[in-house]
Amino acid sequence: MGYNHSETLVTDDKRLADICLLFEQKRTIALDTEYSRESTYYPNPALLQISDGDEANLLDVLQIKNLSSVKQVLANPHITKIIHSAKQDIEVLKCLDCSLEAPLFDTQLAAAFLSLGSQISYKNLVQECLGVTLEKGHSRSDWLVRPLSDEQINYAIDDVIYLHELYYKLKARLQKTGKEAWFIEESNQVLNNYHEDHPEKAWRKVSGQGQLESPEELGRLQLLAQWREQKAREANLPRRWLIKDKQLIAVAKQQDTLENLVAEVTLNADQCIVVNSDELKAALAATEHSVLHLRRIPSPQDKRLIEKMKCLISKVAKEHQIEASLIASHKQIASAAMNQNKDAQISWLSGWRLKVLGDNIHNLIEIT
Repeated sequence: MGYNHSETLVTDDKRLADICLLFEQKRTIALDTEYSRESTYYPNPALLQISDGDEANLLDVLQIKNLSSVKQVLANPHITKIIHSAKQDIEVLKCLDCSLEAPLFDTQLAAAFLSLGSQISYKNLVQECLGVTLEKGHSRSDWLVRPLSDEQINYAIDDVIYLHELYYKLKARLQKTGKEAWFIEESNQVLNNYHEDHPEKAWRKVSGQGQLESPEELGRLQLLAQWREQKAREANLPRRWLIKDKQLIAVAKQQDTLENLVAEVTLNADQCIVVNSDELKAALAATEHSVLHLRRIPSPQDKRLIEKMKCLISKVAKEHQIEASLIASHKQIASAAMNQNKDAQISWLSGWRLKVLGDNIHNLIEIT
């Protein structure tokens, strides 16, 4: 498929508005984004690719001043937005003050419902479903540099022009297997999750949690991770540039001092954020007396139940030909297994997940 690069690259507001008027008449559009995030907390948007299935347009968001027409397209409830692995793109769009509204068709999510892999790449999915081999040599390009090279433009076009064909093939398979309603429910949840903002949950992404041995250590980690998240946003620096995960774990386990942690943050942030060490120390001290909303450390009995639950979910996933990780992550399984109130509803067991699992997990917990 040949493209005139001078026509494909959109750099002015008037042309963008004209293109979006045409998009408003479509039932589907395909989207992708290019950005830089090497040295910042928030992604720096550089390019927004949009295709109607016939042609691709690359919107140079570094030069376009008015994105209101794009916002209108993305918010249109009559247009299905096709994206591969939408979570990162949603975050980039938020940085452009563009809200992505339903309906969403995430081709990676659809692939998981069809047992094609839980995190299959766009390149591999195009190869698997369409038999097309894509070049991926420019995924690490500096997209903020202008002018863009012909190779970068070709790469950006490739990332969006096959999405419509994937959409039709995957949608047909979802309908044939009776999973389309499950997929739509999950797609809506993806959008809902990314409209929320919960820095207090940042601790869940910290690696090395298996080293923690008590609720008190988990409490310290929760507070430290939330504090790091807030400071990283304040300085617009990658969270691990401020403090590495292993140092958070060490302070949570009291194998390192809070003073060392504060000194590390101040050094890495190059004096651009204010650290109130007394306030942080007081907050940490409070966790010694009140550890709330935390999972406990798994006991041997918990670990046995976790393994039984994983086996059950794996069996059900195989029966329905979907990825097991789509039903529940390890952390969700562990949380359900360690719920001390056996009568409590498992938070993630609802909707399509409840249909495929039924009462099997609750029964498993009751008899363990």
